[in-house]
Amino acid sequence: MLKNLRISYANVVATLALFVALGGTSYAASKISGAQIKANTITGSNVKDGSLALADFKKADRARLVGPQGPVGPTGAPGTAGISGPAGPVGMTGAAGTNGATKLTIRTSDDLTPIASGTRNDVFAGCRPGERATGGGADWTDYTGNDLYVTASGPLVDEDGDDTPTGWFSTVTNGTGGTRYAYAYVICAAS
Repeated sequence: MLKNLRISYANVVATLALFVALGGTSYAASKISGAQIKANTITGSNVKDGSLALADFKKADRARLVGPQGPVGPTGAPGTAGISGPAGPVGMTGAAGTNGATKLTIRTSDDLTPIASGTRNDVFAGCRPGERATGGGADWTDYTGNDLYVTASGPLVDEDGDDTPTGWFSTVTNGTGGTRYAYAYVICAAS
């Protein structure tokens, strides 16, 4: 097979050109450093895509490589509950409170108040000296008919200016068609 092989001048030149071309680029790649390249002579088209890493850029240039903020992502799943902390110390005992109302007595108005049909009137009940009112209301002696109403009710305050409730008032309304009798009551506690 080598007998028929004829080497021509064109074959020798082509082979020599191939070796020079391949050897020349590898020589250039191994012998040329960044210090030998003039500034701003290498452009983006001379750099292979994807061949530069973040470390190849100056720190100041890396800081500028920030794109716009992306959209908010979906809310993540709730985390697991943490362990319970130790119990805190026992608090101090609070001061003793004042005693509540004692010796409660229900007192009623001295007289029944007639309330004519279609009218309203106030009825009153008072505590005795040394007592204070804690509640009260009004009632009827006769419940015939469904139109008997207490339309207002509240404490009466002592007139000496210390705001101690000493009695109770109620405004009663009669819509039954006949005269009815009402009275007030007050719940009194010893002061």
